Amino acid sequence: MITILTYHDVFASSPKTSNSHYAVTLDLLRDHIRVLQEHGFLAVDPDRLQNPSRIGSASFFLTFDDGQANHANLTAPLLESLGIRGIFFVPTQRIDRDSYLKSEDIRRMAGAGHLFGLHGHQHRRLDALTPAVLQEDFSRSVEILTSLVGSPPRIFAPVGGYGSAPVTATAQAFGVQVIRTMRWGLNHTPDPWALETIPVSRDFDSSQLLRILQAGHFGRGYRTKELIKRTLPEFLYNQVRQTATRIGKSLR
Repeated sequence: MITILTYHDVFASSPKTSNSHYAVTLDLLRDHIRVLQEHGFLAVDPDRLQNPSRIGSASFFLTFDDGQANHANLTAPLLESLGIRGIFFVPTQRIDRDSYLKSEDIRRMAGAGHLFGLHGHQHRRLDALTPAVLQEDFSRSVEILTSLVGSPPRIFAPVGGYGSAPVTATAQAFGVQVIRTMRWGLNHTPDPWALETIPVSRDFDSSQLLRILQAGHFGRGYRTKELIKRTLPEFLYNQVRQTATRIGKSLR
């Protein structure tokens, strides 16, 4: 079984000004790693995810979306101190902007063994783009990442998990070998074009991770959330999630 965890912002301590549902602390990330390792899950070299069918059982990968600056100055150093390398999905238009990864960060992290994947150029829903605009978005993203890490990216995560047959076909045409979705699940029989993940929020503590690992699957609440996300338009899904979070009934 391949277990993939997906993080976004990572802070040294609980952020007082961030309203991000997906902002987590270094301590929480460290604790997740501890739980995984204590229960027999092995951190695998990120390059191997490009051929998931050849990965042994009880493996885990840590993925980080959106190219935040804290991925360079907090996340990567923690992972390296633990002998782990991560997979970072970067919207290439944001590179070198305030609060996001710099070009030199990406070069250094890639040199240290971290893997970089496609996450769109402008960080927008790719399934809503025309074929020509979709092609241009992939082209720019591939060009920029290749220039920074020295080889074309082979792994891709659609923004928000919103993919489609044309998006997959375009990714394949650009040499992508693996797609990490935002579908909630554990990969017992990995599908390289639809790898499932555990999206980590600030409320996702180690006890919840442990319950999922011990059960080998997500509970009914997680499946309900996934069904809601797939059924509702994006803006309605976000409203539902924000409302549920405010009243302390997050849909997990």
